[in-house]
Parts: sequence; structure tokens; C-alpha cells
Amino acid sequence: YLDFVHGDAARGEAALSQLSQIYRRNPQTLIQLATFAGDGGDYSQATELLKSALKLSPLTTETALKTTKRWDSVSAEDILEEDPLTWRAASVFILREEKDNEQLLRKCLAGLQCELCESNAEKSSCQIQAAELAYELKDFEQALKNYGSAVELSPDDREWRLKYINRLKESGRRDEARLQAQRGRRMFPQDARFDNFIKEMAKEDLGPVDPE
Repeated sequence: YLDFVHGDAARGEAALSQLSQIYRRNPQTLIQLATFAGDGGDYSQATELLKSALKLSPLTTETALKTTKRWDSVSAEDILEEDPLTWRAASVFILREEKDNEQLLRKCLAGLQCELCESNAEKSSCQIQAAELAYELKDFEQALKNYGSAVELSPDDREWRLKYINRLKESGRRDEARLQAQRGRRMFPQDARFDNFIKEMAKEDLGPVDPE
């Protein structure tokens, strides 16, 4: 599976082993070597190389997860381990590409370990990730708690507040949604979305107007 090996599987495996040692500190190269291994049918070595890349750099998580899509014999769960940084990096990909995999969603939610975050920025970002996963799992009460925590930790993030407002409304908690929208309007008077949301809710509360 390497051009210079000319189809010799044993030499190819040995070459990959040697290269993985030479480039053991280079996560991007390890992912490329994993691609060679997996494309050649050596899924065990591909898995280990991808795991090694993730240990070196959680920032390579999405690239590594995309690589697993090349083969049926390696899954996202095979390469994701216990590191919460990796699970946090994986959450966006999992929500986009694996949202029907309930088991993986639950593992990702448990793996985030938001309580280990240090800065408020890390905590709020993790809470949003947890909220999105919980919402996908239809645990709406937990999702709303996570959204609320994220907004409390980062009150100046208008996008997260808007997401929280819409999730509250979708869950039938209209009074809370209106209250959050009013807070958003006071905090961000230049952003018309909060005022528009309040006006739209007022129209919905009035119901349809009978024609004269």
C-alpha cells in the first residue's frame, strides 16, 4: 500500500512501522500513515496510528474521524478513548456525521467532563456541546440546563443566548424564552433579532385575527 513497496505486504507493514516511529511526534503524518495502513487492509495498525495522533493533538480529531469513514472496519468509537479534550473536539463531528448513533452520542456526552474545564470560556463552550448532545438525545430538560449554564458563564455571547431562547420556545417554556429575549434586547440593543423574537411571540400569543 506504499508505492515504493511494490505490493509486498510484509515489506509494507515493516515500512509503516518504521515510519510511524520516525514520525511518532507528528500527528498529521501519523494520520497519513494510518490511511496507507487502512487502505491496505491493516485496520489494526490504522486504528493504533489514529489513536496515537489523537493523543499527540486533539486538534486532529476531526481529520482522524473523517479518515475512519474510508473503511467499514474502523469506527469513531475505535479511536476515541478517555481524554475529555478529544471528546470535546469530536462532538461537532459526531453531531454532524453520527447523530443517529445513540450509543456514540451518549459516550461523547459522558466523555466531555465539563467539570474539568478551567476557564469560563472552556466551561461555557463545553456546556454548549453538552446541551447539543443532550438535545439530540431528546433529554430536553438536561439540554436546557446546559444551555442556561453556558449563557450564565458567557453572558456576552449573543449566539448562544439566541440558541437558548429558541430551545426554550421549542420546549414550550415560552415565558422563560421571552424573558431571555428581553435580557438579550437590553444587552444587545443593536441586534434586532431579540426584538423581532419578542414581537413574533406577541403575535403568536394574540393568535389569528378574524377578518372583518
